[in-house]
Amino acid sequence: MEELERLFEESGQKVLECQKGRLIDSCLKCPEVLECKERKDYVRNTYRFLNGGQEEGGFDF
Repeated sequence: MEELERLFEESGQKVLECQKGRLIDSCLKCPEVLECKERKDYVRNTYRFLNGGQEEGGFDF
């Protein structure tokens, strides 16, 4: 679980750095939102972190 949390935090930080660099406060304001690797990684890592690394559905709240 520590690895999942680390990946979640790192990918979130990359998204925030990107937003700061582009002077925006949301990925939705970026024209590259649908193709953005950082955002895709963040969404994937958030999902994996919340579901405890399971490959098939379910969240561990």
